[in-house]
Amino acid sequence: MGEPAVKSPVSYDEYLRRLEASDERLEYVDGEIFAMAGGTPEHSYVVLAVGALLRDGLRGGPCRTFSSDLRVRVHGSTILPDATVICGRREAAEDDPHAVTNPTVIVEVLSPSTELWDRSGKFALVQQIPSLQHYLLVSPEKRTVEHFRRDGEAWRYTLASGDTPSPSTPSASR
Repeated sequence: MGEPAVKSPVSYDEYLRRLEASDERLEYVDGEIFAMAGGTPEHSYVVLAVGALLRDGLRGGPCRTFSSDLRVRVHGSTILPDATVICGRREAAEDDPHAVTNPTVIVEVLSPSTELWDRSGKFALVQQIPSLQHYLLVSPEKRTVEHFRRDGEAWRYTLASGDTPSPSTPSASR
């Protein structure tokens, strides 16, 4: 995540007004608005491929896959994951009927400009979502998928590279 698009704290209503008037993807974190970097063609391709794989794999079950247009609301912040899965009924945020509060899976396709935020700040934020069970970081450059799976109060980490998953030792919340 880069520098905030707006430096002084703004209300959520102001964020929604700016979001509606903007052609950019905007996230809202702790009263600040951040413009999300434009994706490369490869990033766009990987996001669509991951979404299609999730949709096809979950077809016929209680889970639905959503694109990067779906806002996820968590503790006063709003993020725009590259893909989101919700199992069961979709729960809207009280202050934003177009934002959800109960994702089961969040997927981020890494890019150089957002990788640090996706790994640290965003991961710390989404761990606060009680319904979240899986956080996936997909690296088109490294051709890897990092899978963080909730296991009680801890998060288990698995790295998949190519066709062979490589589990690592369990880790506490990062």
